[in-house]
Amino acid sequence: MLNWYPSLYLGESVKHKSRQLRFQLNRRKPVKDIWLITLASNGRDALDLVSSTYLIQPLFAERLPMVIGLAKGRAEAIDVVTEMTEACYAETGDADLRSWLLGRC
Repeated sequence: MLNWYPSLYLGESVKHKSRQLRFQLNRRKPVKDIWLITLASNGRDALDLVSSTYLIQPLFAERLPMVIGLAKGRAEAIDVVTEMTEACYAETGDADLRSWLLGRC
């Protein structure tokens, strides 16, 4: 089972099917062109963008950090991260996404 952020951020293309996507991804079934936005695994960066196809690899799926958002395609994932960054900056005055997101859990 993946660790999901309580207020999952969704790209426009996946808003209407987020429940179905979460069901499939929790069973480690990759979904074509679906990207996960996760907390960075290295602790230094804020976020990682990961294709759902990596969920096939058991070790990768076990070590995947909290999933913050879902998007269809890498470009939409970048748009979602941009929206998150803008909201973080508007609320806190800086762009420390990791702290902002963890503070909202």
